[in-house]
Amino acid sequence: MHDRVYGQLVQEVHVLEDFTQLPCVRLHNGQIYFINAAQAVGPNKRTSFDVVDAHSEYYNLRLALAEERIFSHVSKFMRAKLGSSNQTHSDGGARAQTVFSVNSILGSLHAKWVLGLLHQKEDGQYYLEDSKLSVRISFANLEQADASVFYTEGMLVMCRGLHSDDVFYIHSLRMPPLHARKSFIFKLNEADYFGAYTKQRQIMSQPVEPQAGNLQFSKKRDEGGLPPCEKSIAVVSQLELDQASTQRAMVKLLEGLESMRPEIIVLVGDFLSTRISEKLPYDAFRQHFDTISQIVKDNDLKCLKEQTHWILLPSCDNDPGQCKLFPALPLADYFISGPRSCLPNGQRIIKNMTLSGNPCRISFYGKEIVIARYNYFKKLKKNNIAKIQVAIEKLGLEEASETLRVANTIVLQGNLMPLPQIVQPVTWSFAKDALNIVPHPDILILADDCQDYHHSIPVNSEFKEEPVTHVQVVNPGNFAFDRSFLMLYPNAGSAEEMVQPSKIDL
Repeated sequence: MHDRVYGQLVQEVHVLEDFTQLPCVRLHNGQIYFINAAQAVGPNKRTSFDVVDAHSEYYNLRLALAEERIFSHVSKFMRAKLGSSNQTHSDGGARAQTVFSVNSILGSLHAKWVLGLLHQKEDGQYYLEDSKLSVRISFANLEQADASVFYTEGMLVMCRGLHSDDVFYIHSLRMPPLHARKSFIFKLNEADYFGAYTKQRQIMSQPVEPQAGNLQFSKKRDEGGLPPCEKSIAVVSQLELDQASTQRAMVKLLEGLESMRPEIIVLVGDFLSTRISEKLPYDAFRQHFDTISQIVKDNDLKCLKEQTHWILLPSCDNDPGQCKLFPALPLADYFISGPRSCLPNGQRIIKNMTLSGNPCRISFYGKEIVIARYNYFKKLKKNNIAKIQVAIEKLGLEEASETLRVANTIVLQGNLMPLPQIVQPVTWSFAKDALNIVPHPDILILADDCQDYHHSIPVNSEFKEEPVTHVQVVNPGNFAFDRSFLMLYPNAGSAEEMVQPSKIDL
């Protein structure tokens, strides 16, 4: 389609010969070009069938991971056996509860525990489904529920109830338990995200021996005599670099971090305030990133310049180049061309800088850290199923604080996006590996819009015979609002020493 006056191409029209083809987009010199799926190569050559397959694989993997977690507690839960209708099994005094699939409740006269996915097919009508069947459910007879979590559509839950008149009446509701042993060799689909489950935890807790390529770098870091327990990570969320007050606070922050010598600095979006993020051109956005490198250069912050590794993690909403999808893609290299530029002596202003996607995984001296930027507090609270919340209030169950409910929900779901698709669209091709956090990490950083918080989530505290560990769930806070940030010492002893929320006083 051409403009007759100027003779310019206004809109490019592509005809898809096959309905399964997906048009691909290529960005070149600030212009968007469409190419046919048949012309695409590598991972870009995808059809609609591939998207559907990725969608189903994502949910099938979530169910498989939940089953793996449940049945790792061999003394508490067991799989259903052919011809067995009894829900418990005694073994040396211990009673193991049988967990069934959804189709096993049809025609059953006994209450059963079932694992499934909450789904709303009609307004106000919820269903429980797995890979084989979907049944309508009712919360009218709910007698017991875990009040320390939020319940939204798209969550995996364990329900105990009775099926009658085509409706499954739920009596008890809870989340699947976490793994009985995190140090086991993780074999399911070889989803070894951190590369740690084929090694002994005692070995992984030792400081990493330097390789030949980074031997000189490691020697520089060890000259100051920092033991492994004092190796730190700084996390700063929601910078909003366009604000003058934030830029002044950044000067004081980076000068303080220079004396603390962190191994890693993680800068988390939003990098611009919401009111101008959609109006500002890319060149102006890049200039705001140049202010960070200018502070490092003007104040001669040698440690941050040469030794610290910088990681930039975008939000999925307001940062440029993002399509409001989760997980979010990394920022373009164009935006950090300033920090990566070279000085007259040939060295970069900031030597080590990485553009990360959202979420991000870090393996740090044997500790597993996951960082995600999303508005969990607002979205989970808003989409909490009202029928379950009303039933919990009628039962008079004691509810946990709202931030603790957010932390419990994410950890027990084992997934960084427990919300329905209508609330947050998901990139299915990357969701299977990017969003799953099974087995659970040691530290989970949820960069949220709300005030900073820190919760130590116990693992398997309900099972007395198993050792209790903890997952540290932390929100670094909003730096643009109250100048709060987070200092992590992953190899420190106690939780208080490991997680240290901090603030800048101007």
